Amino acid sequence: MRILARPSCIALLALLAASPGHALSFTVSGGWSLTVGTSDLAGPAGSGLEPQYQSAANAVLVDISGALLDTEPWTVTIHRVDVSWDGSLSLSMARTSEGLGAGSISGGLTLQPLTLTAQTLFQGTGNRSSIQLQLELDGVSVSIGSRILAAQVVFTLLDT
Repeated sequence: MRILARPSCIALLALLAASPGHALSFTVSGGWSLTVGTSDLAGPAGSGLEPQYQSAANAVLVDISGALLDTEPWTVTIHRVDVSWDGSLSLSMARTSEGLGAGSISGGLTLQPLTLTAQTLFQGTGNRSSIQLQLELDGVSVSIGSRILAAQVVFTLLDT
């Protein structure tokens, strides 16, 4: 049995109340591809699959730049876009590092289920680079069957 969950990252930018001639920007890189097979059985042949899988702690990297001041605030929101998805699966994301930079960062340190509605993952100020994110897939079962599943994670940067 094979299940492939392939979240990919799409970066969107929303500028709210940005100063003329100046705008925050960000890049999102990385992703996670997972193949689940017989080696993932919870026990001997005939047993179920392990229900939960985690990516590397740095599967996705986010860089935020263009802030003129270390106190310039921003917020990163996320939501899921189903490409070929099974509703019994849950995809979650968490921030695993503070990244680098003179600004600040907070929130997002606990796994947050990705829904079809945008929600805040973390917020901060100033320029930050190499912010690491981890994904978790839960609910894997032999009842899902052998097929390829895919979802996109959409990131939006709000200049707040």
